[in-house]
Amino acid sequence: MNYAEICFWEFGDRVKNWVTLNEPFRFTYFGYVTGISAPGRGGKSKEGDIEVEPYIVAYNLINCHASAYKKYQEEFKELRRQLNYEYPRENSWVMGYFTKLCESSPLFTYHYDFKSLKIYLDSFPSFVMAEEKNLLAYNYNHDPKVQRRDFPSDFMFGVGTSAYQIEGAWKEDGKGLHIWDCFALRHPENITDGSNACVTVDFYHKMKEDVQVLKKMGVNSFRFSISWSRILPGGKVSMGKSLEGINFYNKLIDELKANDIEPFVTLFHWDLPNALEEEYMGFLSPKIVDDFVNYAEICFWEYGDRVKNWVTLNEPFRFTYYGYVKGRFAPGRGGVNHEDETETEPYNVAYNLINCHAAAYKKYQDDFKEAQNGKVGITLDVNFFKPFSGDKKDVKAVEYAYDFMFGLFMEPITSGDWPKNVQKFARMGSVHYPQGRNESVIPSFTIDQKETLKQSYDFLGINYYTASFAKSVESSGLSKGFETDMRYEESVKDISGNYAGEPAFDGTWVFLCAKELVDLLFYIKKTYKVENYFVITENGAPEENEDGSYFDSGNDPEKKKVIKTYEQVKDDEFRVKYIKWHLEAIRRANSRWTVDSIIWKKHLVMGYFVWSFTDSYEWSGGYTQRFGLNYVDYKNNLLRYPKSSALWYKKFLSGDKTSKETHVLTEAIQAEDKVSGEPSITSESDRKKRKIKA
Repeated sequence: MNYAEICFWEFGDRVKNWVTLNEPFRFTYFGYVTGISAPGRGGKSKEGDIEVEPYIVAYNLINCHASAYKKYQEEFKELRRQLNYEYPRENSWVMGYFTKLCESSPLFTYHYDFKSLKIYLDSFPSFVMAEEKNLLAYNYNHDPKVQRRDFPSDFMFGVGTSAYQIEGAWKEDGKGLHIWDCFALRHPENITDGSNACVTVDFYHKMKEDVQVLKKMGVNSFRFSISWSRILPGGKVSMGKSLEGINFYNKLIDELKANDIEPFVTLFHWDLPNALEEEYMGFLSPKIVDDFVNYAEICFWEYGDRVKNWVTLNEPFRFTYYGYVKGRFAPGRGGVNHEDETETEPYNVAYNLINCHAAAYKKYQDDFKEAQNGKVGITLDVNFFKPFSGDKKDVKAVEYAYDFMFGLFMEPITSGDWPKNVQKFARMGSVHYPQGRNESVIPSFTIDQKETLKQSYDFLGINYYTASFAKSVESSGLSKGFETDMRYEESVKDISGNYAGEPAFDGTWVFLCAKELVDLLFYIKKTYKVENYFVITENGAPEENEDGSYFDSGNDPEKKKVIKTYEQVKDDEFRVKYIKWHLEAIRRANSRWTVDSIIWKKHLVMGYFVWSFTDSYEWSGGYTQRFGLNYVDYKNNLLRYPKSSALWYKKFLSGDKTSKETHVLTEAIQAEDKVSGEPSITSESDRKKRKIKA
C-alpha cells in the first residue's frame, strides 16, 4: 500500500486510470503451483506447500488490491476518477477459488466489483479476519457529491405516498370500506402499536397545503395511489361510483399540474374494497380481474388526460406474502395455525394479481394509448440478495430468493410463465395434496394469458430499500406451504454475524446498501431481457418514532411510549446519506449503461421517488417508525416540518439541470466533425438536417 501511495502522489495529477494487479491468477498459479515463474515455489522443486500457499498468496493479493483501492478513495480520488481492477475470467482452479461459487450468482452477470468479492470471502480459510474483510466493503464515509446535472433533464424526481397511509377520511364523502380499514380496526393486535389509519396524516383535508410543501421541495413528480373504494365504494361499477371521491383526485391532479408537478399514479396499493373480499374472497378469485379492469378503465377515463404515468400494482409480492402467508397484512390469511392455507392460496393470489396487471395494461393499450399517450408499468419490490455463507447451498438460495420474491411476478411478464424453480416446488406434494398440487388447485396460464402477459409494461418500477442474506432451508417430506416451497429464509446477518450494511437504527430491516443497486439493476435487465427503462418508485430509510422513555399515566406504560419530537428527528443524517448514495448508484448505473450501449437517448433509470413524502402510517408497524422527509406532529394538528433530508433534497433539485450528457454528446459530435472535416453541429434541428443530407 505504501508503494501505491507513492505512485498516486507522484503521478496521479496526470494518470487517471490505475490497475492495481495484473493477472493475479497467473502470478499465483505459475509462481506457487507449477513453479515455472518467479518466485518458483511448488512444481518439481517441491519447495513450498501447494495445498496452502496458493490460497495464502491469493488472499494477500486481493487484500493488497483492496487496501490500495481504499487508500485512493480516501485520499486521492476526485470526481470521475476511477481505480479499476483487472480481473481476467479464466476457467482454472485458483480463479475458481475466487469465482466458482460466484458463477451462478446474479452479482457476476455483468462485471466483477469489490463488494462481490467481499461477499464470497467466507469461503476463504479461517484465518481471514473480519477487520481485513472489511477492506473490501464499500466505503460510504465520504460525500459522493452527486448533482442534479448528473441526470437527464427529463428525469423524474419525486416523493412517494399511498392512499391508506396518508389520506385519512376513512368513511367520508361516500368512501367504502377496504380490507385495511377492516383489518386494522378488527385486529389491532396485529398492529405493533394497535393503531389504524382512519385519520393518519389527513392528506384528504390538507391536500392543497401539502402540494405547496411539494412545490417548496422542488420535486417535479409526486407518486400517490388512488383508493379503489373511494371512487367505487362497492368495488364494482355496477354498485355505483362516488363523484366526491372522483373529484378529490381530480382536484389533487389539477393542483399538482398547476404547480408544475407531474402525477405518478398507482392504481392498487393494497387497499382492496372490502365488498369484493366478502363477495368472492378478493384476489383468491379470478373474478377480480374484470372488476380491476373496470376500475382501471374509470381511472384512465377520468384522469388520463393529465396523468401520463400509471402503475397498476404496487409490490404484489409483499401483498401476497404478508397477506396470505404470514397473516400480518390484510386480509390476514395464513400465519400461525393456518399454514394449510399457504399450500395453494399465495399462488392463486399471485396468478390473479399478475393477470389483473396484464389485463389493465391491455385495456390502456387498446382504448387509451393513442389518445392519451401515457405509459403503464408495474412496481415490484426486491432486495439485493447475498448468500448467507460461501456454502454452495446458500449460493443456490440466492437464486431461489430472486425467483420467489421477484421472479414470481417478473417472469410471467417476461416469458408468460412462472419461474422454473417456482414451477418445480409449487407442484410438489404437500400435506393436503400429497400426490402433488396440479392445475385444479394452482392454475397455469392459458395461451391467451401468456400472450397478454408478455412485455406488458412500458417501464419497470423497482422498490429497493436494502440488501439481505439468503440462507438455504432444507426440505424433506411433504411441503407445508409457500415458505417450505421457497427453500430459503431471509436474514439480516450473514454466518459471521455481519450486517449487509450500515443499519438505519438498531433492530431495523433497512441497511445502507446503495451500491448493490447497480448490480441488481443490471442483473434484472439481463435475466429478464428488460428493454424499457426503470423507475425507482420507492427508496427510503426509517427512524424510530419512540425515544425509549414512557409517559407515566398510571396505566400500562408499554402503551404510553414517548413519541419523538421534531427537534429529536429533524437532523436525519442517515437518511440524507442514504438518499445521496442511492442517487449516486443510479448515476453510476446510467453512466455504465450509456457506455455499454453507446446510447445517450435512452437511460437505464429515468425516475427516483424517495419514500416517503411525510411521516405516515406504516402498515403493521403502525406509527412506530417514521420514513418521511417531512416530520408530522401527531400531537399538534398534524403540522408538517421539513427534516434535513427535505432541505437537502430541495438544494439538490435546485441545482443546474443541464445534463452532463449534453456536453458529452456535443463533444462526440465535434470529434466526429474533426474527422469528417465538416463544421460542428450541435442543435437538434441541424443534426436532423445532417441526417437528411446523409
